[in-house]
Parts: sequence; C-alpha cells; structure tokens
Amino acid sequence: MPSTVSNEYTLKYPWHLVAQAVFRKYPSSHTPHVLNVETAQQKLVGGRLHSRRIQVLSDPYLPAWMLSMAGSAFGFSVEDSVVDRAVSTLSQQTRNLSYSNFLSLNESVTYTPHPENPAWTLFKQNSVVEVHLWGLGTVESFVAGRLVQNAQKGRAAIEDACRAVAAQDET
Repeated sequence: MPSTVSNEYTLKYPWHLVAQAVFRKYPSSHTPHVLNVETAQQKLVGGRLHSRRIQVLSDPYLPAWMLSMAGSAFGFSVEDSVVDRAVSTLSQQTRNLSYSNFLSLNESVTYTPHPENPAWTLFKQNSVVEVHLWGLGTVESFVAGRLVQNAQKGRAAIEDACRAVAAQDET
C-alpha cells in the first residue's frame, strides 16, 4: 500500500517572486542531496512556460540494506513544471527515474497566491511512495521519512532563494 506525505505552508513573498525563486532553489546548502539540476527542455505553449529538468541526487546516509538493493547512492529524477502567469500558478510533477524497478516516488507541488493574502504564496505538496516488491514496506516507511526531512530542507532552500530574488529586485 502506498505511503503519502502531504505538506502545505505559506511563503511570505508574492507569487511572481516565488515563481522566479523556484528555478533558483538549487544548489543550496540546505539540500546537499541535490547535486545538480539541468534544464533538459523549455517551451512556451499557449502562454504557459513548460520546463523539464533532470535532477542528480545522492544519499550518502542510505542504509547498507537499501544500498545493496539500489546498487548506488546516486539517482536521477525528472521534474516537469508549468508556469501559468495568466492565473498565477506554478505546478511541478517530479518522479524518480532511478530505482523505478522496485520503487516509485511521485511528487506534485503547486504554488499559488495565498487565498487570504495575495501578497503571499501558498505552497502545497503531495508525495506518494510505492514499493513494487512484496514485503518491503520498510522501504516505503524509510523513504516517506526522508520525504518529511527533505521537505523541511526544501522549505529553507526556497526561503533563501526568495530572499535572494527579493534582494535582487530591490537593486
């Protein structure tokens, strides 16, 4: 049975600034597990910016039992983003490319203006982890736990990126 991790918080920055910061989030000292992010494709379709980025990830703290299954502490994921300025929405779908023969990780993220304060941005995240091999529920629990930890690190990284973009806008 899949494990789900959901997260929601408010960024006290306007949506247009957060939308810029999202693409400047990495590299970050808060998220050392994200080694590199490369834009593989970008195109405008119907006024929306569609981007595909490849992430190179590492987990040096992967338990030995999981490392033996994975074969490596390095992995790749693909992130598809759509920025729609007309309705002030940025949505991202990320899925793992590595280890997909035994593990699926699918993450959905949205950034929209906060309904109570349009000068702020509402972040919503939903991640689903599913192991495809019977009897490996421990792996799901481990990955779900890491998702919670990484979400906290990701929040710190996006806050830093927002501060950097805001400072740049002031100059």
